Amino acid sequence: MKRIWSVDDLKQIHAIYHGFVFISGIHVKNNYQLVDHARKRLAQLGNNQRYQFIGDYARFGRKSNGQLSLLLKHITYRGKEITGHLWFSYTQGFRKLGHLKDHQKIKFEARVKKYHKGYVPTDFVKHYDYKLSYPSKIAKV
Repeated sequence: MKRIWSVDDLKQIHAIYHGFVFISGIHVKNNYQLVDHARKRLAQLGNNQRYQFIGDYARFGRKSNGQLSLLLKHITYRGKEITGHLWFSYTQGFRKLGHLKDHQKIKFEARVKKYHKGYVPTDFVKHYDYKLSYPSKIAKV
């Protein structure tokens, strides 16, 4: 017989990595949801409106489909850091900024959006995270 693990049990195990449970014989009710505590402050803002953020440009990257992306670190809202980093698609709004130097401050508005992180089979924990979507009014500070 398989044991049904609660979310509190799973938090104690520390064997959850990107939504997968690496212990044999675990069965998790699929209505449990875990949220990355690092982005809890984003979740608290809610998704009902757009907010203004400031982030530090770190580097460019590529998504698995080859599309360019942009890494912003130390993203703040009203002077308080709300997340350590987020990746954004390198959209026209970011392209208009021109050349970016390391640690260049970038101001933008965006909505908070909840998303399902990674691939998780239905018997495992559903892992949700939060991101900033639809960036607009992008400018150097």
